Amino acid sequence: QSFFGHLLLMVQMLLGYVLLGALVARFAVLFRAGGPAGKFAEEKKTQSEK
Repeated sequence: QSFFGHLLLMVQMLLGYVLLGALVARFAVLFRAGGPAGKFAEEKKTQSEK
């Protein structure tokens, strides 16, 4: 019956979905880049790896 209560609930739901989408997008970028411990610079190879 409360219009403002329903409006507040809808705003909170939309904000929740936006934040969830942002979190999923950040995880997608994280794992596309090689994971949390991805390569940030060229590592020097040892003699056995060459």
